[in-house]
Amino acid sequence: MVEAGLLEIYRFLPPPLLEGFDPEKMELEEFLGYIAKARYVQELEKNIVARAISEVFGSE
Repeated sequence: MVEAGLLEIYRFLPPPLLEGFDPEKMELEEFLGYIAKARYVQELEKNIVARAISEVFGSE
């Protein structure tokens, strides 16, 4: 579970949000907060792509 969470965090959070990020020294609650942020950013990216696709193919 921790490895999957770290993959999400490193994939979706920009470097400025990862300053001071040290998963080995943080509490579980804080780690889950980072995962929640990563999932929020992932959802934003998905919506941006969906909107772009809709704009391209929606006019036909």
